Amino acid sequence: MRKCRLHFVLSAFLFSACGPDGAGPANATFQVDTLQSGLVRVVNDGGGAWTPETAWRLEQDLRLGTVEGEGPEQFSQVAWIQEDPAGRVYVVDYLAQEIRVFGATGAYSHTIGRKGEGPGELMSAAGLNWGPDGNLWVWQLRRFSAFTPSGEFVTSHPRLTQGVIYPWNGGFVDDGRYIDWGLARERGANPNETTGLTTFYAIHFTPPDTYDTLPPLQFNAWMGDSGRRLVGENKGIMLAQTEDGHIWFAHTDEYTLFKRTLEGDTLLSASVPSRPDMVPPEEIDSIIRGYVERGFPEVPEPDDFVTERRLVTRVLVDDLGHVYVFPQEPGVPEGTTIDVFEESGVYLGRMALDETVLTRGPPPYITRDHVYGVVNDEFDVPFVVRWRILRP
Repeated sequence: MRKCRLHFVLSAFLFSACGPDGAGPANATFQVDTLQSGLVRVVNDGGGAWTPETAWRLEQDLRLGTVEGEGPEQFSQVAWIQEDPAGRVYVVDYLAQEIRVFGATGAYSHTIGRKGEGPGELMSAAGLNWGPDGNLWVWQLRRFSAFTPSGEFVTSHPRLTQGVIYPWNGGFVDDGRYIDWGLARERGANPNETTGLTTFYAIHFTPPDTYDTLPPLQFNAWMGDSGRRLVGENKGIMLAQTEDGHIWFAHTDEYTLFKRTLEGDTLLSASVPSRPDMVPPEEIDSIIRGYVERGFPEVPEPDDFVTERRLVTRVLVDDLGHVYVFPQEPGVPEGTTIDVFEESGVYLGRMALDETVLTRGPPPYITRDHVYGVVNDEFDVPFVVRWRILRP
């Protein structure tokens, strides 16, 4: 019988996972290096550590929304989904500026907030988090508001961060700080144009009134000569924040995850092989024709277009330390598949969704046991869908 071996490669470790019959590497091979800087680098071969017997699966078990009639299940634009420990589902309807609460089985319970600028009212609300006080904190453009789970208004605090990253990525960490991420784009000589350098910067807020800054994240977005990012938009950063004070992020044009402290120290990187999904020339030609037909004074050239789509369209984490990535590659359309990693950076495998979820607008939402997402029907009517994570 052939045995699994632990290979030593210089200062690196190369691990091979054996199949149930011990017949050699059946699943994942990954190499772990510790660099002089202290960064742990995990290079996965893409096979995944799951076997057919141990792979996780997704089973749809809740669907909220309706095409006809009126009522709380008729969503106009879903901005955020949140679950509480009892399994209740909180849905932010952005146009209505209210939070609709449904029981674990989907029955409507109550509504929190309403549109307005007064105490307990909402304006540009687009993010939710549970605070250490047990209250529901609502992220808005200019302030944070806290409500009890039953909907009573508690308090509000000013939001000092300038700019908006949507979908929002902040929230509380274990030491009680509330982390809020803003965004700024560097302007060129012409104030109407940007250079492509974009900064994500964070402010930590300890209620009721202590604010301070944290180190920023910067990246260069590909820009055409016209200063526009057009179809493809392959360079950006997807960010997820953990409750223990770390962030996971990925540059969207490469499939490498990075784990960093809020104070700016990068601890780990994890990569898998990937293939970019190319934008076909006919799609670019069609968009250029649209500019001409609608009479735009400036029409982009073919060279203004990014020809590779984003490899990573969303990064999420759960409270068990797993990292979830929504990839995009040939044969894997955006919003149809979730890749799962251990906190160590080891790639576990891929879960398939039975419907396509939106990843760029309302973000999918991951809990210990569920995946939530927004799907649109053929008439662009939004539905909130929940899948249970089935672990053997």
